[in-house]
Amino acid sequence: MGSNINSYFDKAILGIAQAYGQYQFWLENLFPGSNPDATWRALMVISALKDKAFVEQVSELLKSSDSRVRGWACYYFGSIMHQESSDKLLSLTNDPSPRVRQHARHALSILQPGIDSGMARGRRFVHDEFKVLISEDNPQSRQQLSLLLERAGFVAHYASTEEETLILAEKLNPQIIITDNQKERDNLSGLNMTWDLCRNSKLREIILIMLTVDEIEPIFLWQGGDYFLNKLRFGAAQLVSALTTYMT
Repeated sequence: MGSNINSYFDKAILGIAQAYGQYQFWLENLFPGSNPDATWRALMVISALKDKAFVEQVSELLKSSDSRVRGWACYYFGSIMHQESSDKLLSLTNDPSPRVRQHARHALSILQPGIDSGMARGRRFVHDEFKVLISEDNPQSRQQLSLLLERAGFVAHYASTEEETLILAEKLNPQIIITDNQKERDNLSGLNMTWDLCRNSKLREIILIMLTVDEIEPIFLWQGGDYFLNKLRFGAAQLVSALTTYMT
């Protein structure tokens, strides 16, 4: 995740959750077999509440077949400072999903400060070719991002609209999609596209990064996004670092 997760983020998540339903609705989805989209959002809710009453249930969710569920389950244990989960989190730093690996590393870095630097020394790139799809309707921004990523060793492709992005994503199977939010050509948004990607079984495992001037990190993650960067506060180095982190 881009910015530090703090009380502002927690309050925003709880506000979003309440707009969709009462807390009880989310708590009823904290079980294996529930709709995974509801389950990982429920995990965000209890993480924001810092509710320690669900440790046993969340431990079972670490075994979920859905990477967002496994990932946000890791996040929950970090949010409640649950030291007893450290061994389980450590094992998930080798999970097949980069989403889960990153969440597990983040949680462990909270529970055991300094451990991440040790883990980083042992990490290796897990793909021979790093394909990144840039979903950006501004030609100048597309070119700048393409040059930046290619210099960093990534293979960059780009699309201008949500429709083009979905078509190319199915064709190219990129590891990561970087999107802006406002997409004037089709009058849609990166938030809308994020949710569409999450609901597509063929594209669900792609890591989704939002790069925009809009302050929408909580709703982006709620929609299924992975990492948020604000164009006005973060530069090229942070973006390349995020890409490298997810791909190791």
